[in-house]
Amino acid sequence: MKQSRNDAERRLQAQLMRIWHRHTAATALLIESDSALDPVAQLLLRMIITQGPVRSSGLAEQIGLSRPAVSRRIASLEKAGFVASVRDPQDGRASLLTASADGAARIEAITRSGATTVKDLVEDFTVDEIATLAQLLERLNDKSSARLATNLTKESHDHNG
Repeated sequence: MKQSRNDAERRLQAQLMRIWHRHTAATALLIESDSALDPVAQLLLRMIITQGPVRSSGLAEQIGLSRPAVSRRIASLEKAGFVASVRDPQDGRASLLTASADGAARIEAITRSGATTVKDLVEDFTVDEIATLAQLLERLNDKSSARLATNLTKESHDHNG
């Protein structure tokens, strides 16, 4: 018997919740073991590494968090020695963030560990199954990013308009 769209969506939601719950538990362990690198701090550090000297306000806009929330995470990254702040040569009132060698090394180690985990999780999947799963997750993530951007734009207009 073929599943209804409603049933399929509920099943998808249940599976996404299982992933989210496991991620939340892993995050709690990570925060206990390395408080400077909670998932948001990791995301910010990755963005600083890939985007090169960048303002924290730009990071806040890109990920949809408040400037104070981003500033707190950046402060923890600076305290841990993963990020350095330097004056913006274009605007002496502003600062630019750069990743330290230790910060880049930590993200590289996390990336290697994640790659090993994914490899273990999909070891009994075919290449086609892995590619299909990646393609579907990419579509879901793209849609989620677009929705977040739309909501942020709407909220900005609601607060400023």
